[in-house]
Amino acid sequence: MYKTAVRKASQFNLKVDWLIPNLKALEYLQNEGMIQRDHNILKWRNTDNCIWEDYRYVIGPASTSVYECIMVNAIPISFPISTTQTTELDNWLEIGHCLHLNHTQVSKSIFVESLFDIAFTNEEALRKNQEIISKSLDGRGSQRVKCAVEKFLNNNQIVESFEKLSDGLHHCTFASISEITK
Repeated sequence: MYKTAVRKASQFNLKVDWLIPNLKALEYLQNEGMIQRDHNILKWRNTDNCIWEDYRYVIGPASTSVYECIMVNAIPISFPISTTQTTELDNWLEIGHCLHLNHTQVSKSIFVESLFDIAFTNEEALRKNQEIISKSLDGRGSQRVKCAVEKFLNNNQIVESFEKLSDGLHHCTFASISEITK
């Protein structure tokens, strides 16, 4: 995936920054020959809330970073790095993220190359689509979950679901926790 990304970024004259979480990751990228002379190597920053705002594209594993990218209108290209990551494309589409690959797609180099070609030649349309669809991401999801958990713990009662929100977000439920706490 990353080798294809580097090749395609070069083909489209895109600047590449590597955000490195640790020395082991840096060594891997160097050993695989992925870091080029004109690439920037940056240390991971845990303190910056808007880490992605200066980037046009962010390529990496499906994680919280995908949501952060969408909220600042950087275009994420994501993929699972674990077999336990099973979020399907339909779920990502609901928040405006249409460039997620599943396990099977990541292993098909022609598919990955095509995805990068589409992404890098349709930036304006992708960004506009993402901006329109992602309006429901308000950055307060963790606060809603925190409130529901606190309500559950303080009242010792099962919270069946959050009150219905007008923005169409999927709502968390704690119905399964009742089975665990019996």
